[in-house]
Amino acid sequence: MKISKYKINLFFNIFPSYSISAWVSGIFVQPRLFALPFLIYKDFSFHLNKWNLLLLINLLISLLVPIFGFFFDRTFYFLDFAYILSSIYAFFFINTVISNEKNIRSFNSFLHLTLMLNFGYILLQLLLYYTGFPQYTMIHSNIPFHVNSGYTIQPGVISFIPRYTGLWIESGPMAFFLCLTFPYIIQEGVNFPRYLKLIVFILIFFSQSKFLLLFIPVLFLEFFVKKKLPSLYRLSIRPFFFLIFLTLFISFLLIVIFTDFQFHDYLSKEIPAYELRLEGIRTSLSSISELGPFGKGLLPSTMELKNVNFALQGSDAFSIIFLGYGLIPGCAMLLSILLIPVFANLTYKYTACAVLIFGFLSSGSLIVPQYLFAISFAIAGHYQNLSYSSK
Repeated sequence: MKISKYKINLFFNIFPSYSISAWVSGIFVQPRLFALPFLIYKDFSFHLNKWNLLLLINLLISLLVPIFGFFFDRTFYFLDFAYILSSIYAFFFINTVISNEKNIRSFNSFLHLTLMLNFGYILLQLLLYYTGFPQYTMIHSNIPFHVNSGYTIQPGVISFIPRYTGLWIESGPMAFFLCLTFPYIIQEGVNFPRYLKLIVFILIFFSQSKFLLLFIPVLFLEFFVKKKLPSLYRLSIRPFFFLIFLTLFISFLLIVIFTDFQFHDYLSKEIPAYELRLEGIRTSLSSISELGPFGKGLLPSTMELKNVNFALQGSDAFSIIFLGYGLIPGCAMLLSILLIPVFANLTYKYTACAVLIFGFLSSGSLIVPQYLFAISFAIAGHYQNLSYSSK
């Protein structure tokens, strides 16, 4: 049986926490990057559309900023290679996914398989946890931190359900992936079975992740407006009006970040990561004026600038990307990702974008697989919805 190069790439995306390089050398490299040569073949072609323009902006920033930054005291780190390779991979992978209907169907079949594998593995994790063998719940991961620390799945807020990870590195990234996936599999033009949608929703609901606090309210609010105010909803999702909404939403987030509200102390007490993340974002954004035009590089957490201690550098995308690439290139890089679902024809656009923005706040490294899936879901969903509406 002949296996296509595209399916080989899909296979390398199934197990995001196990890397061949970590097994051989102890250095973890995203597994999908090893499949990059299989995507670059002689009959590859693409059209310079809005998707590729945004993907190329991301690629050019990751490539050119380290070059020009050399003349502005920007430090080149190993992570720069990872960002360049991830941007190249995203460009080739997305163009392969949407090259024809057969490849989109293969992508959907791959996603179906991935979700079922994660569901089955979560059941195994719960079985190991309940029977007194939590040390085996992370055997799917060979990330050096997990291997060296003996990391296991953690007890959750719900006393009888631990925070399962599936095939991901932690429960948070798993919930991030599922919250990105659910708006895609319920698209009008995408055909997934009801039991799969139910499984994904249940896994999200019991994930005990902070994504849950945003995902459920936004999803049900969007569903309500779509059903009760369809004309207003259709107007609101047009790119111009939607961009106005995003601007207001991001402005609101900045106010929340830099203002102490009455519920601040409560959240800090109930959610320990809340105060840590908030302080990291504040520290990083407050230091933007000290950065050069191309940032300081993808910094380790102990780097220091004048009057700023980066021990509290945020792990969010704004901290990492602004400090790494500078304010203007950093904004362009983040927008090149966010604008893809904004311009896409999606059934649940608000939910998809809200999850993506919340992902920026909680999972700052743009080389994690979730961002590749986010843009894949947006573009693949766009073409399937167009095909659905034309029938």
